[in-house]
Amino acid sequence: RVTLSPSFASLRTSSCVRVNSAKRLAKSFERFFASLRMTFSALLFYHYQQSKIGNRKSKISNRGVCLKRDLVTAGLVGLLIGAALYAGASALSTRLPILVQGTLFAAIVFAFLLLLALLEVPMMTFGLRQMARSASTPRRLLRATFVIYVAFAAFYASLFVLLTGQIVWGLGIVAVCGLRWVSGKWVE
Repeated sequence: RVTLSPSFASLRTSSCVRVNSAKRLAKSFERFFASLRMTFSALLFYHYQQSKIGNRKSKISNRGVCLKRDLVTAGLVGLLIGAALYAGASALSTRLPILVQGTLFAAIVFAFLLLLALLEVPMMTFGLRQMARSASTPRRLLRATFVIYVAFAAFYASLFVLLTGQIVWGLGIVAVCGLRWVSGKWVE
């Protein structure tokens, strides 16, 4: 029978402790790196999801910015067309005979055409919003509709000037063109 000396037994015990502590240390490092790997992959996944959401939001907001810019430029074109139409009608009204005589009849025609021009604003704003939200509506069609919508108040004013010869009163109806242009702000 072999007996171990106490120094050898302590050596064997200390080496077992070292091996066990090394195994525990290795396991703890392994757990630490696994949790670090999971945390890093979770952060990457979160960043990926946020970037997708951010890209979608930026595309939507860019689309809104482009739409607003298009409507502003289309509204300016509509204002210019309306101004040219009203200037032509004003120049032509000096050469044509006045069909509606009298201030009362002129006021009735003015009130009717102004009311007609103002009542179109909420209806057309609603229609333009529906067109803008539809994915199948081409952007060119929306811009052309907005140009005609803004300029059409000048048509009512031109009709008033040709009927009555009242150029100054007609400017009140032409001012609705500016209101229509501003109403493009609510088209989204």
